[in-house]
Formats: sequence, C-alpha cells, structure tokens
Amino acid sequence: MTRLKEKVIMLTLPFWLRYWNTQPQILVDSSLMTLATAAEDQAGLGTPFARNGNGVRAWILPPMELKALRQRLNVVPGAASESRLRIHAISGMGIQAFTGGTTSVAGTNAPVGLTIHLAPKFLSSSIALTYAATSTEVGAPSGQPVAFRTNLAVACRVLLPNAGALVVGSPGDASGKFHLLIISPITVDAQGNPIKP
Repeated sequence: MTRLKEKVIMLTLPFWLRYWNTQPQILVDSSLMTLATAAEDQAGLGTPFARNGNGVRAWILPPMELKALRQRLNVVPGAASESRLRIHAISGMGIQAFTGGTTSVAGTNAPVGLTIHLAPKFLSSSIALTYAATSTEVGAPSGQPVAFRTNLAVACRVLLPNAGALVVGSPGDASGKFHLLIISPITVDAQGNPIKP
C-alpha cells in the first residue's frame, strides 16, 4: 500500500507543482510581544474592533497604521519581543509552525512557546485568514513542580487588508504585563519579494 501511495504521489507531482506555482503566495509574519500593562496606552491602538468575555481584544490595521504601531512599539519602555514566526504559505492551503522548546513533564516532552495554525486565501486586495495561535511558558515558581501557563490563545477567521494586520491583546496578568500578537499577511512573488497592494 505504501509503494502504491508513493507511485501516485510521484505521478501527480508535476500537476501539483504547476498548481502550486500558479497560486498566490502569502508571507504571514507573526510577532508576540510583552508589554507592561501601564504602558498599554503608549501603543496607541485605540478602541478595539472586537473584544471577548475573557478580556482579549482585537484590532484590524491597514498597512500605514501597522507601520506606525511598529515604530511606537520600538520606543515603548519595557516592550520586549518574545517570539517571531514568518510563514510562507500558498493561498488556500493550511500550514502550521512552532517556535520554542520543550520541557519534560512526568517523563513526556511538552512544547513551550508559540504554536500557530493558519490558512490564508488571497482575495483581490485582501486576505481571508483562518488563524489559531497558542503561547505557553513554564509558569511554576522556583522549587515547585513544573507547570505551564497559557499567555494567549486565539482562534479566528478575519478579512485583512493586504500588508495590514490583525493585532490581538491579552488581558493583563498578575505580573502587570500583557501580551500583544501582531499577525501581518502580505502577498509575495515566487522569490518571496512583497507584492505591493
């Protein structure tokens, strides 16, 4: 059965390569940052586009507002980049990625970091994005058994401007910090160079 499957893949590979090469390619940049809750206003995000019952907020930014946000975050005191993932995807196809490490819990290695699942689809000057992300860290005090803390968990379907962004902010935690996830998709050519919207 395995050999038959391999033969089918090899026979249909030229077809799939031609199909993939004709589909728009999308580069999705995901950045996770930590900010002091007291410095939240300095990010200048304004009123959120959406908010859920857990205090997670979301903003949709066009390209120029995204550029301005990144410039402000460069000078916000205490702002720190935790993780960054750049994923090259084909329009209409799903992909997943992880950045971080593993920690042993009860003899099993568990992932600690940022996990992303996404499926982008190019629509004229916009990108329809199905997206899920989870950020975890080891959160046990020194000398205590290993425990994990989820900093941010988000799943959504959203229509974004090409080269714009979805920004998701977690509520502040007990340490006086909150997490900001910036998700920015842009169409690119076969060499990975951005195609301006």
